Amino acid sequence: MVADFNAAGDVIWSQTVTTTPFKEYSFNAWVLNVNFTDETDPRIRLAISTDGGSFYTTIGTSTNITEVQGWTLIGFNYINANNASLTIAIISDNGGNSGREVAIDALSFLESNCDDDGDGVANRLDLDSDNDGIYDAYESSSGALQSGGVLTGGVDGEGIPNAVSNASGSIDYQLADSDNDGLLDEIEVDSDNDGCYDSFEENITDLDNDGIAGTGTPTVNGDGLVTSISYTAPTLNS
Repeated sequence: MVADFNAAGDVIWSQTVTTTPFKEYSFNAWVLNVNFTDETDPRIRLAISTDGGSFYTTIGTSTNITEVQGWTLIGFNYINANNASLTIAIISDNGGNSGREVAIDALSFLESNCDDDGDGVANRLDLDSDNDGIYDAYESSSGALQSGGVLTGGVDGEGIPNAVSNASGSIDYQLADSDNDGLLDEIEVDSDNDGCYDSFEENITDLDNDGIAGTGTPTVNGDGLVTSISYTAPTLNS
């Protein structure tokens, strides 16, 4: 969506979501300045309300979206208290004239300890989040060099690998969703919706043909990698 930011404090977008008490959530969005005028750059923040919208908690820092920085990931983690629902919102943090337009994409509010393949290793720590036998480092489509499922080289001050870090302290690419179905390739066993599992297309051992490497429920190591197979560079047929 494209939002026109006007008065400071304006709620640009909001939605009430069902939540589980005492769980940690990750609230993120990709944003792009599409102003292309002499107007002041828009300044926005993501926010959470615990009472249905009249009070928004300011989390993290307000973000100035410049014309030159390109698509930028913004967001934060939030530990929910005893709330069965929360209202999440995008709020303007600067006033003035209209014309401060921002494109917003891939808005997400998810449990930060999601474990899509159910192997006991949370996605954020799992090097193969769907157990299809392909490293997430490949399925993300960053194009960066990796070794053992981990990007090579140093990291910046935010802990982001230098190979995919931009000047604003976020990653410099968008995570791949090859079939545009709302599921990232790294958590989807048929990333292009062609009816063939990625494991089959990459010639990965999957004797029960369920899209999961190995047979039955796989055994994984502490990094979430299936121990019965050897991980290799994909042919990118998937």
